[in-house]
Amino acid sequence: MQRILRLFRNLVFSFNILAALISILVYVAPYVHPSTFWQMVFLPYLTFPILLLHVGFILWWALGRSKKVLLSLITVLIGWPVNNATLQWSPGAKANDASIKTMSYNVGNFREDGDKKVTRQNILKIIAAEQPDLICFQEYQSKNRKTGDFSDLLFDQLHYKQGYFEKVIGNADWGFSGLAIFSKFPILNKNYLPFQNEHTVNGCIYVDVLIATDTVRVINIHLQTNRLQREELEYVRGIQADAESGKGILRVMSKIKAAAYDRASQAETVAALIDTTPYPVILCGDFNDLPASYAYHKVKGELQDSFVKKGNGTGKTYAGVFPSFRIDQVFVDPSFRVNSHRVIKKRHSDHFPVVVTMELPQP
Repeated sequence: MQRILRLFRNLVFSFNILAALISILVYVAPYVHPSTFWQMVFLPYLTFPILLLHVGFILWWALGRSKKVLLSLITVLIGWPVNNATLQWSPGAKANDASIKTMSYNVGNFREDGDKKVTRQNILKIIAAEQPDLICFQEYQSKNRKTGDFSDLLFDQLHYKQGYFEKVIGNADWGFSGLAIFSKFPILNKNYLPFQNEHTVNGCIYVDVLIATDTVRVINIHLQTNRLQREELEYVRGIQADAESGKGILRVMSKIKAAAYDRASQAETVAALIDTTPYPVILCGDFNDLPASYAYHKVKGELQDSFVKKGNGTGKTYAGVFPSFRIDQVFVDPSFRVNSHRVIKKRHSDHFPVVVTMELPQP
């Protein structure tokens, strides 16, 4: 019996070593451009399950009072920047009267509830309840002003002072789609940085707003989607179990790889904008990638991740099947104080809205 138990413990430790080696690769992935080792683009999806696995190993070896517990403990600590951005607990996080409230929301062109009018009204109720000072929309759709569409509702019913809607694709009949920023603060300047993809709503816009006596640059980005179609999502769910499953999984992997290449280039464009910005930055966006990715790491740079400062749990923002964790981010200048970070779990898009409150640095 003792021999069998010893063999079992050795087997567990072998898996523990393998998990530690995979973790090291995960921790390296944010620093490696996808074109260098394309296999790295899949590693971020292992971050959360491998972290849970290490928690299991720690509990197992701790209960047995074995020094082998150090392997997973040290591994988790080595990868603290990645693990800290994957799982959080921030008790008592709340806003105060001095807070600037910012919302980032991929509204999916208002398609989620089947009836766009119903979806618009549901999303408008969320915004009315939250009353954010700044809203960054991705996949935002609206017709021209004075047509009674969503932009008019924000100005007329919720009293936003100014807004910037970059109409990337669409027409005046069914509406335009793109990126938008609405502000209760005066907008001093605005600009659009298109990415090199045709017929897509991915891109970057920014506005410079005047908050009290400070100028702050608000950047809104939408990085490349994985372009997965409905039938490909069935493979991810595991519903398909026929001979086509292998081909389907390879097709999914090929699209993830291609999208990761695009996101890497787009992230470098955004990082260059941040580096040359003369003002404190608030950046919101749909990254379509996880915190252990190259795109996340490149854009974040020296900015604060609001989830790391005040988030809870995994901070899941994608309401669909894949990927299943946090792909919508709010980053803020290091000089800001982050007071709260919340994900509103109301599904009126394939993304949940993220609401963050923060304070400007005191003079």
